[in-house]
Amino acid sequence: MTEQDAGSYRLRMEGDNSGQIVIGDGNSVVVGQAAESVDVARLAEFAQAVSQAIPALGLQEERQRTAEELTRQILQAADESGADPRRLRALGQSLRAVLEGAVAGALSAGLLAIWTP
Repeated sequence: MTEQDAGSYRLRMEGDNSGQIVIGDGNSVVVGQAAESVDVARLAEFAQAVSQAIPALGLQEERQRTAEELTRQILQAADESGADPRRLRALGQSLRAVLEGAVAGALSAGLLAIWTP
């Protein structure tokens, strides 16, 4: 629990508040998620591992092409300085979604454990 006296009002937060933004003005309060960073190195490691495992995943042809394209885009974006973390997260989540439908359950589960959004 965090409690602070900020002038004439008291702010009390309970539970895990990491990544939260709370802005208040009078009786109006806005709560939202802080901009999150992405562990680019970990995401690139995930994409590289998936790229190597694609032939063994038993994906349908269309899903395999999608996985190949997503891994290519992730690895390319990860090499760029100042890459957009929202784009990287979206690409990673899309790749995870493709893997979740893979036939090779144990292999895909191991790959999915490498990076979580």
